Amino acid sequence: MVTVTSSASYPHFVNMFVINNFANEKLVIMSSIGQNTAGPGNAVVRHESVCKWANTSSQVTSVIFNDDDTGQIAQNSFLKVWGSD
Repeated sequence: MVTVTSSASYPHFVNMFVINNFANEKLVIMSSIGQNTAGPGNAVVRHESVCKWANTSSQVTSVIFNDDDTGQIAQNSFLKVWGSD
């Protein structure tokens, strides 16, 4: 499980890459950019993170997106999952 937290008031774009081989440790590389408080003096918010799940007998099966503002993901939000063999 991978958890991403954002806010409807300050939307974010998240790009996450997961190496999800059943028999190996799972590697997650994530970068995000998001809106900060409106105004020319406020830079965007950027985050980069990496993590490893040391489980070698299971796969990542879910991603949780948590909106800590209103409890609802913004309208027209979407999640795209790409697969590879």
